[in-house]
Amino acid sequence: MREEWGIADPPRTDGKDTFPHHKILNTSLFANRYNPVFQKFGHPDGKWIMQLIVDRDSEKVRITVSRTSGELFDDSVYWTFKHLRSALENKLTNQIAFTVQETLSLGRLQYIFTGATAYAGVQWESFLSGIENQNIQYDNRLGIYRSGKSYGKLHNHGGAFRLASGKRNFLRTLYETYEEL
Repeated sequence: MREEWGIADPPRTDGKDTFPHHKILNTSLFANRYNPVFQKFGHPDGKWIMQLIVDRDSEKVRITVSRTSGELFDDSVYWTFKHLRSALENKLTNQIAFTVQETLSLGRLQYIFTGATAYAGVQWESFLSGIENQNIQYDNRLGIYRSGKSYGKLHNHGGAFRLASGKRNFLRTLYETYEEL
């Protein structure tokens, strides 16, 4: 994806080094909503838009890249329902979400746990609906190390399906049961 859809590391406003010989691809994608990924950087290929598609007929979740006119450019990247369901059930069958409060004490940031909710029995259909209803997004973070011994080298920061910002209450729909702790 980085080589096909990425863009040269754009000039940075903070004055830090750029690496134009490397391509990056950092984006959050949603279903039913286009993301004008390259327009953010004023890139000449700003005519491209990306989106997540839940294709129930072929049982795949796809990433599509299209022209702003709607003409499909590429939809070769996808996850099968079988693969996603297996990963979902293996990794997220049960989970606990914590509520934290950030405080500054003696010049150090500290976290105080103020509550927790336990969730059990992840539901596949709720996961798919969550993608379709923009409660779940896909984040792609293909970038460059900005410090340390790997400075300037390519880095896959990890792609993942995540709760969209402000959608924590969706967890109650995603799981069969939950309990405040």
